[in-house]
Amino acid sequence: MKKILALILAFASLILCLSGCQVSDSSNDEDANDNQTSLPEEMPEDFSFIVKWGLIGHYYNSETGELRKAYDDEYRTTHLMTEEELKAVYKLIYELNVESYDDILHPSEYSSMDPAFLIELTVHAEGVDKTIHAYATTGFDSGITERMKKYCKTVESITKMLTDSEEWKALPEWNYPIY
Repeated sequence: MKKILALILAFASLILCLSGCQVSDSSNDEDANDNQTSLPEEMPEDFSFIVKWGLIGHYYNSETGELRKAYDDEYRTTHLMTEEELKAVYKLIYELNVESYDDILHPSEYSSMDPAFLIELTVHAEGVDKTIHAYATTGFDSGITERMKKYCKTVESITKMLTDSEEWKALPEWNYPIY
């Protein structure tokens, strides 16, 4: 009986080890494409982006200037980014290389999606139209992929510029519970 149990444990360990190697190999393949982009290094004239984040409808559209703290009209305003701010955002997006990302990005191969929220970035520039839907989980940390970390850091930098704006700060605070 002990020999059978030891054999089963050894077999299970081998399967887990091989599974881990496969996940590592695929993430290395993804990173190999990080240096290839058709976007120009300098911001093109037709550059625009949309970012959506959070659980209650945070949203910004650089083309229209619509800035939204929540879905209700009282939480909407207009904020037109300066040329300098747009260039800073473009640099972040260029360095991220959005073209190398899949359309849907999960935190890790084995993550649970409950509770989850969407972090979405849409980019338009020089014939590139790309949207990345990233699903993040609240309180999730272990097992997060390096690509997800890079994506989240980029989006966080962009949203910080927006939430630091006077227009965002002038919007009322969200005072309703999130279910």
